[in-house]
Amino acid sequence: MAECLQDGRDSPYVRHSFWEMIGQQVHPSRAGYEDCNDADSLRTDPVFKTMCGRNPETDPDLASQPTLSRLENGANWKDLMRINRWLLERYLKHRKKSRPEKILLDLDSADDSTHGQQEFTFFQGYFGSYIYPALLVFGGETGNLVAALLRPGNQGAARHSVAVLRRIVKRIRQVLGEKIPIEIRASSGFAAPEIDEYCEQEGLTYTLGLARNLRLEAVCVWADEVYVKAGLEKDKAVGGPGGLERWQQEDSFGDERLSEIDRQLV
Repeated sequence: MAECLQDGRDSPYVRHSFWEMIGQQVHPSRAGYEDCNDADSLRTDPVFKTMCGRNPETDPDLASQPTLSRLENGANWKDLMRINRWLLERYLKHRKKSRPEKILLDLDSADDSTHGQQEFTFFQGYFGSYIYPALLVFGGETGNLVAALLRPGNQGAARHSVAVLRRIVKRIRQVLGEKIPIEIRASSGFAAPEIDEYCEQEGLTYTLGLARNLRLEAVCVWADEVYVKAGLEKDKAVGGPGGLERWQQEDSFGDERLSEIDRQLV
């Protein structure tokens, strides 16, 4: 990842490589130290020095907070595009070796809390704080991060999702073939018409959550009653307790019950 960043510093005066500074941010974050201010006390820590490739006893300390802040603020949009391209290529390299029958992509939205007068930060009631909402795409089978996009705080979960998916799907088909099945999974925050339309146009299988509402809750209660009743009937047929669990593995609702549920939803 460090190679994705353009280093415009004067090399004779460079004391900390990008590789070391990225590691200095990643490793403490995994230990719960996410703020750059923590670097002033952790830069001398022998464990983190070792993880960043420095001898804890003889090598100089790691970078200070101002140096790490300059690294964060120095990245431009071209650097971020190169990082996202690197993430995608790393994922595809791994998947190509395993020869997958299909590709599963999970979309998620995370909150990056902000403090002070940061540009484009807004209050979001769902998270209860001022944030930047991050769009994240993961490989469903591997858990690999495939893409990441930090957005202004006044944008919803689905914003820019189609643009990100379009780039990923195009590259997947270039590497793994046009006929590779691709499935998209996401929560109710991504249940937007533009995502539905894009998946239909591209022939993608997709599973999107739906936000709770009174109509769906009523149908779910009815469907649950039908399911339980059918299970009890099956218990009698297969012999006592545990029949429902065995029926779940051996049988299904049946076409008639599924058709009835479909009519209720409509």
